[in-house]
Amino acid sequence: MSDFFAAIAGAILVGICAFFLTVHNAYAVEPFIQFGIGESIAIPVKTNGTWFDENLPHQFHTQGLAFKAGLGLKFDRRWSATLSYISLGKNSVDALAVSDACFSARCTTETPSTFHTVDKVRGLELVGTYTFQTDKVQPYLKAGGFLGQHKLHVDVTPAEGLVQHADFSGRITGVVLGAGIKWKWLFTEVNYYHGAGGSAAPVSRSFVVPMIGGSYAF
Repeated sequence: MSDFFAAIAGAILVGICAFFLTVHNAYAVEPFIQFGIGESIAIPVKTNGTWFDENLPHQFHTQGLAFKAGLGLKFDRRWSATLSYISLGKNSVDALAVSDACFSARCTTETPSTFHTVDKVRGLELVGTYTFQTDKVQPYLKAGGFLGQHKLHVDVTPAEGLVQHADFSGRITGVVLGAGIKWKWLFTEVNYYHGAGGSAAPVSRSFVVPMIGGSYAF
């Protein structure tokens, strides 16, 4: 899944670069690059029995480092579109849990194991942006779609025995909504990634991401 995702992302970025150059030469548009860094605040998928048992101690860790880099086209003073690679960082959950059979039967005789589950999320976003024209600081709104991959790593420490490890990967698809302000080449914004679907039981599939960054037109 990881190699396939990387190949698709690379092909899309190469195609977009070629498209940007073609459009730039044929029409009066302005290509730009964009980068940003901030904090990712995950909203856990609280499905009892997946990565935690609500009747046993558990704790989510929802804050991580986010960054993005992208290519954009500015069509006029108000409208632009950007394709970006974005990392939404890591989110995790520490939990005590019993086996699936004991969980289903609600037995009380099994000693719980300790689960440490870490989920790393990255992907591509394609958004359109509308910028309000003001004298200095310019507010803007943005909306678009998100296609991501999440990679799970699970460490299971039983009451007796050796630590066990497992790795999974899956998809997260959804929408992106955001708002921000920019001044010259600097910007600050807040984006909301709403995961509408996914696979392989992500710990979180929705995120709030405040970010600062910059852009450069060429």
